[in-house]
Amino acid sequence: MKPILLLILMLAFEICAAQPATGPAAGAQSMESMAVSSILQMTFGLILVVLLIFGFAWFMKRFGRLQGGLSDQLKVVGSLAMGARERIVLIQVGPRQILVGVTPNAIQTLHVLEEPIVSAQHPPAGQLSARFSEILKKQFGQ
Repeated sequence: MKPILLLILMLAFEICAAQPATGPAAGAQSMESMAVSSILQMTFGLILVVLLIFGFAWFMKRFGRLQGGLSDQLKVVGSLAMGARERIVLIQVGPRQILVGVTPNAIQTLHVLEEPIVSAQHPPAGQLSARFSEILKKQFGQ
């Protein structure tokens, strides 16, 4: 895409820098060059706006959205897939941990834990899903 953009820029520079012709056909050539120049100017403006939009989208994807004031008080400790689009998520809210079920249509509280399962800063690997299974067995009697 860069070679095409460079070619268009060079063409626009040549058209804008061309000396006006003298003689009887000078008025017609001048009008043609003005029309081409305005079309190229409009095209470059459009390209610039599209590039700015893509640049802003890349910047937002790369650096994320602005974080709210609750980012240190609200954390996702872990999650466990229960199906294709269903999950069980353990959320740390201040000193409490809440177990929620997440589906495409709803989010439902499954259990509010009396004592935290794991620390939100250092969850042990592999033990979280086993602990989820224990809680689910207790909650639903399976």
